[in-house]
Amino acid sequence: MPYENEIRIAGHIGSDAEFRQAGSKQIAEFSVAVSRGKDKETDWFRVVLWEPYENQKAALVKGAGVAVKGRMQCDKWEKDGQKRESWKLNANAYGLLLLAPKAGMPVNTPDSDVERLADRLRYPEQPAKPEAPQGIETNADLPF
Repeated sequence: MPYENEIRIAGHIGSDAEFRQAGSKQIAEFSVAVSRGKDKETDWFRVVLWEPYENQKAALVKGAGVAVKGRMQCDKWEKDGQKRESWKLNANAYGLLLLAPKAGMPVNTPDSDVERLADRLRYPEQPAKPEAPQGIETNADLPF
């Protein structure tokens, strides 16, 4: 039985991203709020994004819409004799749902935009089917 650790979320960034270096790679850390619906509970996720796109760093700010795909990881440690743990989402793909509010754009986005982006993360576009070599019949050439 294969095992899989993958999660996809779409929500709003809860705090401006903090950037730091880890060896030769840059990391962005931020929280994402995912609402379960109007007047319902909100789930918060701590996101660690490796190698954020250079041209999108300024948009990773509080209130911006974002969809993230990655794996959950649990960090465990002991402090003052008490065992502790912290969960984070290690992102391997993300997309901005709209421009950051600091850029003067509206924060709200239609639910259909969130669903479209979530679907793109769930079902990545498949490569185009290769063209049939010349001289070989395809279904389009058949009379029925």
